[in-house]
Amino acid sequence: MYIDRINSVIDYIESHLTDEISYRELAAMLAMSVYELRRIFAFMVGAPLSDYIRQRRLTSAVFDLQSSDATITAIAEKYRYDSPSSFSRAFREMQGISPSEARQGGVKLVSYPRATFTLTLSGAQNIDFRLVRRGEMRLCGYTGISSSGSDTCCEEVWEHYYDSGCHDKLDESGALAEYDGDELGGVISEFAAYTNYEDSSVSCTLGALVTPDRIPNGEYDCIVIPAALWGVFEIVGAEPRQINDAYFKTVAGWLESSVYERDPDICNLEAFPADAGCDTDSLRWQIYYPLRKKRDNKA
Repeated sequence: MYIDRINSVIDYIESHLTDEISYRELAAMLAMSVYELRRIFAFMVGAPLSDYIRQRRLTSAVFDLQSSDATITAIAEKYRYDSPSSFSRAFREMQGISPSEARQGGVKLVSYPRATFTLTLSGAQNIDFRLVRRGEMRLCGYTGISSSGSDTCCEEVWEHYYDSGCHDKLDESGALAEYDGDELGGVISEFAAYTNYEDSSVSCTLGALVTPDRIPNGEYDCIVIPAALWGVFEIVGAEPRQINDAYFKTVAGWLESSVYERDPDICNLEAFPADAGCDTDSLRWQIYYPLRKKRDNKA
């Protein structure tokens, strides 16, 4: 069933290449957030969602150039480019030649085929998890927006969080000391919350999880995280490919076969240790996934 839904997303993209494509609408088709969609899509296809859509549009533009008399300006507008020059730059980057040269016969062109997914049976893998019910929490730090065109979701927000000195100020204030909240304890100290923003972007809040009486001094962006049931998954490796893989296994593996579904009204969290500066390839961190019982499951 999950494979069918993924293919429905691909079908939707194909039938809307000349339209504005809403990431939020695609995510809703899979019952996940935009952040998770971008992670899982990159894992399954091997390219960011924005790249896939761009390459599919440029591939369709090739056939328009060779099979119609439409002007380059008209084709650029058709495939959502702001100007013929921006279309020409993207086209040349993909094809190595200009759109006008592509209209000539006998030239070598590149096609980026649509993705198709089929069910492949493989050995089952254990997925370790805990269920944790937590009351309302507050996250204070820095909030930034990751646009739909970002190759790696929220990486630029993380960079600004460190470069701006926000991390250092939180650390100096003691807010990043090991969190002492029972199930969220251990060596975890730094948290990230991801929510949908506008239509196709992600709002990322990075910082310290604090109680109302311990809000750090200084100017910080703070968000309130509602009480929720959380599925907690320990992950090894924080390279982008490893993060994408972790979300795929969590959402397409554990969640699909459990009695739970994602609670769409609550952000998902990531939790990192105090020594997050170590080798990211072996870093141990956690995904906190907001859960509710599936609507058709009364167990």
